[in-house]
Amino acid sequence: MSETLHKENFVSRWSRIKREIAGGAVPPGTVAPAAAEAPVLPSLEAIAAQGLEADYTVFLQAGVESGVRRAAVQQLFSQPIFNVMDGLDVYIEDFNVYEPLLASELPGLAHARSMLFPEPEAQATVAAEANQTDVADHAETTEEVKPAEAEPTP
Repeated sequence: MSETLHKENFVSRWSRIKREIAGGAVPPGTVAPAAAEAPVLPSLEAIAAQGLEADYTVFLQAGVESGVRRAAVQQLFSQPIFNVMDGLDVYIEDFNVYEPLLASELPGLAHARSMLFPEPEAQATVAAEANQTDVADHAETTEEVKPAEAEPTP
């Protein structure tokens, strides 16, 4: 009985199936493709009849012209339900229109800018003044530390 149930190993089975597929056979575990008729693609006239409850997936399938697809999506999103503001649109303001600063606010702005972004010349001036102060302090401290000169004893 073992001779009648000859078991194929993996490689010989794979090789046999590959030869059969190359010959035009249907791979095992798949169904032969049925002769399906071409789907009916929608046209621009079909868009006018669409409402919010209609199925727009027919306009998004492969083969539909891009103009028809675009018109269908525009028709869908022109529905009033999609034109409701939800309050999460934080970027809808027009920041090109602004109120100019008052004259009383300008000195505060200039002060804040000078504190946050000091200019290189101002930094150099501050550093030079700090060095001069350090040198002067150092000179004063060295004079105080100098031992008094001893007077000659007669």
